[in-house]
Parts: sequence; C-alpha cells; structure tokens
Amino acid sequence: AYVSGGIVAKKGNYPATVGFYGGRCLHGGAFNDPDVLHGSRSPDLTTGENRFEDFTVGANADHAIVFPLTSASLSSVDRIRFFMGTRQFLAVGTYAGMLKVNGGSDSVPLSGTAIESFPVDSYGVADMMPVSFGTDILYVQRGGSTLFSFKYNLMSDGFESSDETLQSDEIALGVINQLAYVQGKPNRIWASME
Repeated sequence: AYVSGGIVAKKGNYPATVGFYGGRCLHGGAFNDPDVLHGSRSPDLTTGENRFEDFTVGANADHAIVFPLTSASLSSVDRIRFFMGTRQFLAVGTYAGMLKVNGGSDSVPLSGTAIESFPVDSYGVADMMPVSFGTDILYVQRGGSTLFSFKYNLMSDGFESSDETLQSDEIALGVINQLAYVQGKPNRIWASME
C-alpha cells in the first residue's frame, strides 16, 4: 500500500499532483520544483511487489525518475497540474500546455534510464483534474472558460488538443470549476460552473 510521499516530506516539496503510471507513483508541481516529475522505482523484478515509496535514483532502468519537463513555448512548463496515463504515453497537463512523456518514443515505458517529454500544444490547463472519455482526455484551459479534448488525430497521425467550445460556446457560459464523467446511454460530461 502507498502510505507516504517518500521524498516530498519537506516543506515546499509537497506535490501539487500525484498519479500512478507504469507501476510507478508520480509526483509533480511542488512549490520548490514546479516543473519536475518525480517517479518512484518500478515494481521489483523478482517478486513483482510495488515500490511506491522508494524514490532512490540510480543508473538502472528500475530506479526512480527525477526529470524536469519542458514545453515548446517557454522552455518551461510553469507548474505540473495533472498526470493521466494512456496506452502509449503519460499525458501531463501543465500551466504552459499538454506534454507527452514516454521512454523516448510512444509505447516505450518510463524508466530510470529512458525518459523524454514532448510538447503537444501551448494551451495551459486549469487547476482541476481532467476526465477520461474513452481514449480522449477532456480538460479545461487555464482561465476556466474553454473545454479541450486531447485526442488522437488520424490526419496528423498524432495527439493534439481540440477546442470543444469553438462551435458551441454555450458549453461554457461562465467559469468551469470541475468536470465529471457519467457512463450511460448516452455517456455524459458534466461541468460545475461558477
């Protein structure tokens, strides 16, 4: 079981977001290092036991990750706001935009020896959790009035963010505070507004 934050016990190092991906516990957005991704060690190769509280950095692939993320626009990401895993990579929402994080290319796992970040767009994300809708990730842009979907585009053969309020601005009349996904017939996304 995951109990503590391991490396983030000191004031200023408390993470703004925590997530799990590829058998690792991820932290990010701390006051002292707002653009640094911290990942625990991967599961033990012999027993399969998780090591969510072990943030020991080393030279092996199963060691912990400490990696500063960058964006296309400013060479920084300002602050990490959320992590959400896909089948091919870790999607990271930051105040500077969405990033793809992987082991060097899609479907290559994050490791202590292989990690890269790739900026996808420069639309900053709001300070709230996104929702997963099938293979899409729906998030609110910084400012709270625009809903974006982060999804695969067949024409460009890659992931991109699309403004879902572009043709229907009544979707977000006001500021969005929170998103929720409700599965059913039909599936729905609910938004709490100010």
